[in-house]
Amino acid sequence: AGGGAGPGGPGHGGGPALPPGRLQTKITPFDALELAVGEHRASRQLNGLGRARLPLYVCASLVDKLPNVAGLCRTCEVMSVAGLAVGNIKLVNEVAFNAIAVNAQDWLPMEEVRPEDMVGWLRAKRREGYRLVGLEQTGDSVSIEAADLSGPTVVVLGREKEGVPVPVLQELDLCVEIPQLGVTRSLNVHVSASVAVWEYARRCMGGPGAAGEQGPVAARA
Repeated sequence: AGGGAGPGGPGHGGGPALPPGRLQTKITPFDALELAVGEHRASRQLNGLGRARLPLYVCASLVDKLPNVAGLCRTCEVMSVAGLAVGNIKLVNEVAFNAIAVNAQDWLPMEEVRPEDMVGWLRAKRREGYRLVGLEQTGDSVSIEAADLSGPTVVVLGREKEGVPVPVLQELDLCVEIPQLGVTRSLNVHVSASVAVWEYARRCMGGPGAAGEQGPVAARA
């Protein structure tokens, strides 16, 4: 019955071998795969306008309220940060998320880093050359305008109300806070992160008092 390429037909165990140099078209040659990977890495270093991204990651794994995560996404894309880590990437599929982020998630590199994986992810970033800077009020936290915030940086955010937990605090190189002039104890996590990201961007752009530095950060939220 019928012919065709069955188990014993051409290209299979019982049939003739393919001529040398012939590849299945659905298999990507190794050189082309390397080129594609390189182009992907290069594309992640540029934003949607083709501009270089800041050497800044924001780690929001502990932030779980949708409005805060969506607002962070929008801020990070507007300021062209390298990436945003969130605890639940599925939030980007919510209608309410896009109403706040206004499609920023389509232009911003985002990845899911669950709270239980956060310490390992931060250690990996340190090995890549990033400093870990927490937005938290601690006994040795430094006011943002006095802090040395140069170089590639990960801004680490705490939970709403509770802040950064002790196991994560122990991994950080520095904690930074925003000076407060009023009575209320702290800023909202999205607001404080936005101040931090802007401060980093300002220094990268050589703004007043930047002294050519690259770096950010801000207060407990």
